[in-house]
Amino acid sequence: MAERATCEVVATPVIHTYPQRIIELLGRDLSLDEIKELLFRLKCEADLLEDGRMEIEVNSDRPDMLLAEGIARAAKGILGLELGMPRYRVVDEDLELRVKDVPSRPYIAVAIVRDVNVDEEFLVELVEFQEKLHATLGRRRRKMAIGLHDLDKLPSRSLVYGAYSVDEVVFTPLHGDKPMSMRQILAGTEQGRSYGNLALSGDKHPLILAGGEPISMPPVINAEITRIEPGTKHLLIDVTGTDLNAVLQTIDIVSTTLAERGGSIGRIKVYGIKSVEKTPLLRVREMRLDAEYASRLLGISISAREAAYHLARMRLDAEAEGREVRALIPPFRADFLHPVDLVEDIAMSIGYSAIPLSFLEKRTRPQPLPKWRLINAVRDLMIGLGFQEILGFMLSNPDDMAESGISKERIVIVANPISHDLSALRAMILPGLLRTLSLNQYAEMPVKVFEVGDVVEVDEKAETKVRTRLHVAAAVMSSKTGFEEIQAALYSLLRNLGLSLHAEKHTHALFMDGRCAEIKFPGGKAILGEVRPEILESRNIRYPVAGFEADLTGAAVPRR
Repeated sequence: MAERATCEVVATPVIHTYPQRIIELLGRDLSLDEIKELLFRLKCEADLLEDGRMEIEVNSDRPDMLLAEGIARAAKGILGLELGMPRYRVVDEDLELRVKDVPSRPYIAVAIVRDVNVDEEFLVELVEFQEKLHATLGRRRRKMAIGLHDLDKLPSRSLVYGAYSVDEVVFTPLHGDKPMSMRQILAGTEQGRSYGNLALSGDKHPLILAGGEPISMPPVINAEITRIEPGTKHLLIDVTGTDLNAVLQTIDIVSTTLAERGGSIGRIKVYGIKSVEKTPLLRVREMRLDAEYASRLLGISISAREAAYHLARMRLDAEAEGREVRALIPPFRADFLHPVDLVEDIAMSIGYSAIPLSFLEKRTRPQPLPKWRLINAVRDLMIGLGFQEILGFMLSNPDDMAESGISKERIVIVANPISHDLSALRAMILPGLLRTLSLNQYAEMPVKVFEVGDVVEVDEKAETKVRTRLHVAAAVMSSKTGFEEIQAALYSLLRNLGLSLHAEKHTHALFMDGRCAEIKFPGGKAILGEVRPEILESRNIRYPVAGFEADLTGAAVPRR
């Protein structure tokens, strides 16, 4: 079966806070310009709004800075107020969590943060912090979702996470005024309509109970019973999701960031998740950096001792060991994947403006990659043949591809898709062209379109279990189009690329029997023909269509 992968573009998150909040958290009087400059060094951009708040654009790889407390924690290092990894008081709580089978969202982690002391201003920022984490790490709650509760309002010290009938469980949702069944919440609330489909399995939905009393319906909504309000002192945090690492990472980020308000972090016993006994784990990772590698990337000479000092300013624990630096990455830093990330932090500590400019020793003339020389040649030729280029999505409808003859075993399925129409990576371009034609039946005939780009299919022998190939596809729609017209276009394309070709009879699920052929050429092959009437009818296309698709992955690159 295909490897499942999540594909989504995440917008850069924007948060809001008052400049005075940052000043108070830092304990240092700074001007607005000084705050902006400090934020800029942390890869943030800030503007002052009319209401006196700052709008701060935070880089999406720094979820720990989506709250003013997280920004202040990082800024204290840059300013030299605090160095190294922050230390938090961690205690074991008498609370316990039992996890039952929840097929749709099997993972959960919980934590307590005491002495947070919520006021009105912080409550607004806390809700924004929660939603920004949902949008980034949580992929709009599909991968993980966060619940925040007033610990003092908890009905019991014993929690249960399981899947329950949507008709049998009744509770008052957050900010609601009457009890509702989970089915009513899914159908009758904005949150239910937006997120209910993410976790519903048959007639069951995930639920967190405290002594039998519902406190959360993840990832949809919390119960009113544990609502946070100004005056709340201690917080209970739950994180649920489909990815255990994302859940554990998020609970570490949230608990440590809230603990910056001076509170302690409470660990909770967890029963029912393999290899997890208590949460939060507060995982600290080790990474090593060669000082010579850092010097080469930065363009300046830096010793291991100097590198360790700058990493300490970025709130990591680091020490020099010969020419290497041993760095300990705190639980709230989820952005370290490679030693180059350590180098980036060193550059941020130094300040990019403080790194001297230098001219390149060698000047090179940029040249397009062979693949792009081929793509550009194909584009020029197809446009010269009277075709209009379109740019389709890499994500496609698996049903369209299956109808076009692609076996399900070859289709790469996307985890947690936005919709069924965008739930797989395309293994063929022609189905997308047919969708374009179905939307342009009232254009002047003939409609001649093409696209050149990548397709992806499952390959169990490949390291990534998938392989990417370069295809070009074209289609002609008109009342008079036929095999000969599309054949002439394909032959002209291949011959102008300097490729010899050989034609053979062929059958294909997309094309009519007897009106289909396979063309072989050095480094690839192509199929062409007249599209079957039943396929045109399924797409509501009223005119005949002829098309081709060629695999150019191994084709010779023209010299231009």
